[in-house]
Amino acid sequence: MQLAVMSCCNRQWIKRMHTITNDGQFLKVLLDGKFNEKELLVTQKELMSHPEYAFKNSMWIFSNAFQPVLSPTSIDLLIERIKLLFPEVAKKDKAALVSCSNTQNAILQVICSKFDAASVPFKFRAFQDYHEAVSWLTNN
Repeated sequence: MQLAVMSCCNRQWIKRMHTITNDGQFLKVLLDGKFNEKELLVTQKELMSHPEYAFKNSMWIFSNAFQPVLSPTSIDLLIERIKLLFPEVAKKDKAALVSCSNTQNAILQVICSKFDAASVPFKFRAFQDYHEAVSWLTNN
């Protein structure tokens, strides 16, 4: 189920289209609509604030309607926040990025390469198949 959450930011109402759910085996982030850097950082912060974030792998699902409005600086900010705020006691070791199109997948492949090059404390991998992503997340 996808929920639209409304929040006020600088006196403007922003429609946030993301949900974070506990899927039992991993945390699932569903993204839909037009996202800017600020919205992506809010989503990341909410995920990292989840009580099970340090102990469960995560899956980010990008819907067909997802339209990122990001710069290379945005990705760098995501990387730095992970490196700075990742708990020392964490057991999480994977994050799957699931796309719905070839274009999205190509973008996510580049993002995963940046995360790997930056030596973040867990592995990122892009997928176009949900079941492959689940298998990768749940297998050692």
